[in-house]
Amino acid sequence: MYVSIDPNLLLISGTDHFYLEIFSVILASVVSVYCIIRGFAVRDKFSFFLGLGFFAAVIIDGLHGFFPFLI
Repeated sequence: MYVSIDPNLLLISGTDHFYLEIFSVILASVVSVYCIIRGFAVRDKFSFFLGLGFFAAVIIDGLHGFFPFLI
């Protein structure tokens, strides 16, 4: 573990934050689609519920990433 007293070590720009959000949107959307399809195929309500939860996270992260560029 690296410990530093430099407070500016972990500062990122808005563009870096946007790309991190888009990366999380892509990964969460893959998991969401997988869980929803599995929920329908196996008739598993828990997998479908997880898929809807990940889908909500995709929408929230996507809006969080895109709104700073729209305003």
